[in-house]
Amino acid sequence: RDAATASVTVQAALSGHRLLSTLHAASPGGAIVRLLEMGLERYQITGSLWGVLSMRRLRRRDANGGYAGRIPVASLARITPQVREALTQGLPPAEIEALMEPQSAYTTLAEAAEQLIDHGLTDQPEVARVLGSA
Repeated sequence: RDAATASVTVQAALSGHRLLSTLHAASPGGAIVRLLEMGLERYQITGSLWGVLSMRRLRRRDANGGYAGRIPVASLARITPQVREALTQGLPPAEIEALMEPQSAYTTLAEAAEQLIDHGLTDQPEVARVLGSA
């Protein structure tokens, strides 16, 4: 969440350690922007980042029509060779994120939330509250 921690974390990842870390960002492309804003070099990001998991928690619908507990909604974007190349070339985050979307496993948070609605696990008002109206 700060430049010093990001630097230490990347150094550990570059030395072969597998790490999971949290970062406040609205999207996978936004996470890359945050890392750049923290002073990381593009080569450090391309050499250490395997993927970005965006996640929010939605209230879970219960059988009585109310809410009971929470359920995660998530979007996983892998850092593919194409994404690494785009990052190395200095392309803007929106273009980098556009390269993530065609990935077979990539689903936006909104798409993942729609699946949860379809399965009756949450509802549209809750998704709009957490993700904004779509």
